[in-house]
Amino acid sequence: MEIWVAAIIILLCVLCEGFFSGSEIAIVSIDRALLQHRIRQGSRAARIVWHYLKKPEMLLGTTLVGTNLCSITSTTLSAYVFYSLMGEPGIPVSIILISFVNWIFAEIVPKSVYQQEADLITLRIIYILRFFSIIFYPLLVIFMNISYGINRLLKGGKTGLKQMSFISREELKIIMNMKGEAYTDIKPDERKMINRLLSFKEKEVREVMVPLIDVALISESATVKEAVEKFVSTKHRRLPVFRERVYNIVGILNSFDILGEDKNKKVLEYVRPAYYVPPSAKAADVLQDLQSSGNSMAIVVDEYGTAEGIVTIEDILEEVVGEIEDEYDAVIPRYVKNPDGSITVKGKMPVVEFNELTGANIPRGDYETVSGFIIERLRRIPFPGEKVTFGDYEFTIQKATKRAILEVKVKRLNQK
Repeated sequence: MEIWVAAIIILLCVLCEGFFSGSEIAIVSIDRALLQHRIRQGSRAARIVWHYLKKPEMLLGTTLVGTNLCSITSTTLSAYVFYSLMGEPGIPVSIILISFVNWIFAEIVPKSVYQQEADLITLRIIYILRFFSIIFYPLLVIFMNISYGINRLLKGGKTGLKQMSFISREELKIIMNMKGEAYTDIKPDERKMINRLLSFKEKEVREVMVPLIDVALISESATVKEAVEKFVSTKHRRLPVFRERVYNIVGILNSFDILGEDKNKKVLEYVRPAYYVPPSAKAADVLQDLQSSGNSMAIVVDEYGTAEGIVTIEDILEEVVGEIEDEYDAVIPRYVKNPDGSITVKGKMPVVEFNELTGANIPRGDYETVSGFIIERLRRIPFPGEKVTFGDYEFTIQKATKRAILEVKVKRLNQK
């Protein structure tokens, strides 16, 4: 055989070996959610890829046989070429050289490229891979029988490969954001709940807590009589107890603990220890800790021990399932429509919810509520009657205290 012919065959073998090793990586790396979408669109190539994913032994068998045949051929011909040129010393040289070439150009480079472009490449090369599967079929039968035999011995007589179908968190997010007839079976409420669940893992306590300004508190020096009146007026079952200043929370008072007690006693005698968490704690971790410790409320404190708010099991669960109402919850509308076409919203309405309601597209920032957005723009707490403009929207402060914005009237200026 001419040396140049052998060199060309070696080059082809290296390229083919790279094709087989890269194809294996591409198929297992393809976006399964996108693949399912293309199957629904009628893609025949996508169905073939899905077939290989359900039967990985066929994929592994084809790529393994192809890789080994190419590797053996290129190694043998390389030894022949270098032996012809250098004699016996050429054999170890050929082994070192062809191993390096195969490692770089038949393993590292193709696997890296095929993995990065898996969604694009896989559907283009799947027919070629299927062609080789047909050619290698006799060898694949032997390969799979040996595999099943070894599997049977290792599993004590049980045969077959356990098939597992799963999708990742990112793939599920893609499915939830897809639109079209194929996804109409997912109801809007179900889609919202799944999206909340997917983002719940990264939620911090600061995002779900009730700010201290909105929390009903009671002083440790209050009497049982005063506490009963507070429970009746607020319709709460538990009240955080503060010492001297409201941000110094020392415990929790449960309404059941003071039933039938002397009305002149101080509530300090009935205060239970509080459970404290930092605002950066993950909501999912706090939920688990509250359930395991038997607490239903946690006090959110900063690095100096100053209370910033409270968080309850109900608050955390609402991040997944939406608003939970109990017998004490009042039905509060999200917003009120005014006769002039404007709407009135609460200052603590989340910006995300406000954007969904109005389409205002308020950008993300160091705030979470409409109140926080307005304060961020003004750099101060506004007075009732003050106005703030953002894009086509005018915000008029209707109710405010020295510490917070309570209600805001929102009007679209260029409303058609």
